[in-house]
Amino acid sequence: MTTDKRNERKGKSIVEILGEEKAEIWRKNLSKSLKLRWKNKGVSELTSKKLSESAKRNGFGGYHKKTGRGRHGQYKGIWCDSSWELAWVIYHLEHEITFNRNCEKFVYEFQGKKHNYIPDFKLTDGTYVEIKGYLDEKSKCKIDSFNHPLNVFMHKEMIPILNYVRNKYGNDFIKLYDKDEDNHLYKTKKISEEAKKINKEKSHQKWLKNQQEKIDLVLSSNIDFTKWGWIGEVSKLIGISYQKVRKWMKKCLPQIQIRPVHIIRPIIYCSKCQKVMTRAKYGMCVSCRLKGKTFKELYGEEKAKEISEKQKERWVKYKRIHPHGVRGSFSW
Repeated sequence: MTTDKRNERKGKSIVEILGEEKAEIWRKNLSKSLKLRWKNKGVSELTSKKLSESAKRNGFGGYHKKTGRGRHGQYKGIWCDSSWELAWVIYHLEHEITFNRNCEKFVYEFQGKKHNYIPDFKLTDGTYVEIKGYLDEKSKCKIDSFNHPLNVFMHKEMIPILNYVRNKYGNDFIKLYDKDEDNHLYKTKKISEEAKKINKEKSHQKWLKNQQEKIDLVLSSNIDFTKWGWIGEVSKLIGISYQKVRKWMKKCLPQIQIRPVHIIRPIIYCSKCQKVMTRAKYGMCVSCRLKGKTFKELYGEEKAKEISEKQKERWVKYKRIHPHGVRGSFSW
């Protein structure tokens, strides 16, 4: 799948992507595969009865946050279990329609067993609101057995609400959740950052174990790291290139003091004209050394001829390349 298709499908439900008929077929196939997967991993009837009895004794059950499979979070003090609920809440708050999160339980029977049904929201009129992406047999039974006024928002009813929110805030309107510690999105980010730090430390320790032989070689050698040329000696010992030696030393042996990269050299002056020099080989600058002397006197006849030929070649190239010719005059 290309990135353009992914961006188009972002924030949309399965019904919007595939359509109602294909979405139902997809759900049926998925439910069959899940049943086959968990067939051998199921819980016996006795254990399920014991678990239900202990839950009733301890007061478990009812509505709890973070129990749904959707992208849940809190928006302006109202808890939402999915992105559709968030869109519904945004739409009703901006249109000044008052409502509350519902926590009341209503008993209904399905396949000879009693279950609790908790609608999503409650309006001030007393009507309850249920937001459903799809209807199965169990959800149909609970809606049919509900005796109070109930508004069910399926895909058709949610289309204008979703379009309103997406046009105003974009497809990633889930980012409108409050930045709390209980929020699902920001909690996962914190966990991922902590996990990255732990994984970095573990990988660094493994890398150090692999590099232990090289570390022992460097420590056993008598290399002076404060003098010039220590990089070449270390690279020969370990078998690493010159460019990677400093990084390797910082990672493996940070306790050793290394010669800094840029050391300020002492300022050297010419003995005659007192100009600043880069090299102090002869104690004088080039202009002072060559003043009043020819190439023959300095280098001899053979070297003087070689130098003059090289200079001629350079000036010929310069004439060809430069559009204005030679700057200044030159006498052979």
